[in-house]
Order: sequence, then structure tokens, then C-alpha cells
Amino acid sequence: MHLTRKVILLNSFKVKAILPRFSRCKGFSLVEVVLALGVMSFGLVSIVGLLPAGLKTMHESVCTTVEAQIAQQLINDAQLTGSAAAINDSTRFYDWSGKEVSEDDRRVVFAARATRTAPASSITAKLSSGVVSTLRVRIWSVSRPNNVGDYSFILTEKN
Repeated sequence: MHLTRKVILLNSFKVKAILPRFSRCKGFSLVEVVLALGVMSFGLVSIVGLLPAGLKTMHESVCTTVEAQIAQQLINDAQLTGSAAAINDSTRFYDWSGKEVSEDDRRVVFAARATRTAPASSITAKLSSGVVSTLRVRIWSVSRPNNVGDYSFILTEKN
């Protein structure tokens, strides 16, 4: 099929409509399509392969953040009661948000225990403004009890 130019007269204006010549259909060959799909699939497989590592890292960072919040709650309780002995050796249970729940609650994710000990004499000599003790907080995941976070705080109680 061989088409030529046509000239259209509209209101004494000349508008040229150029119709293309159909010499050969243009497009992508099968080899080009297969190579493009191969490159795209390689990239997608790489991205999908990174998802588990990213999710694991995110889970660990959430656990670390909640553990730090729980430790801060325990130290605040010790400071508010005026004595670390008030929370000594009691196991408390927490959910994902760091909120304290009962042991029987199905939302229990973390458990924590605070233990009061006397610090080394060198620390006691430097902080002689009152009674000095160390509050050791151990926090572990209920589902993974071997994953334990240890936090230590030095408390001073005025006489």
C-alpha cells in the first residue's frame, strides 16, 4: 500500500495532512523482549531476597526498643517508690507495646525481673551522698527465653 500527501483546504487555509508510508512494521523482537524480562526478573528476585533480612532487622530493632522502654519503666518504679527493694525479684510481663499485662494474658511477649545488688566499693566511695545500690534488669522474650537483655542502673537513695 502506497500512500501520498494530501492537501486539505479549510476556510482558505492550507493544512497539510501527511500520512505515513507503511514500509515495514516496527516493534520489539522476541529476543529483546526475553532479555528485558530476564533483566527485570533478576532485579525483582534480588529485591524479594532482601525482604527477609530487612524484616528480621526490623523485628530485632523493635524488640530492643521495647526492652529499653521496659527497663526504663522498672527504673522509674524503683525511683518513685524510693527503694529498689520494692521491685526486687518480681517477674513482670509485658506485651509488644511495653505495657504491663498479667502472666495469664495471651498478649505476653516479654518478661522482666529486677534484682538489687550492692555495687563495688569504688563506686560507693565516689557516690557517698546516700545509700548506693545497683539495679540489674533482665528482660527476655517469652517465646525465646535464651534471648536475654541485661541492663544495669546505679541507684542512690538519700538517708
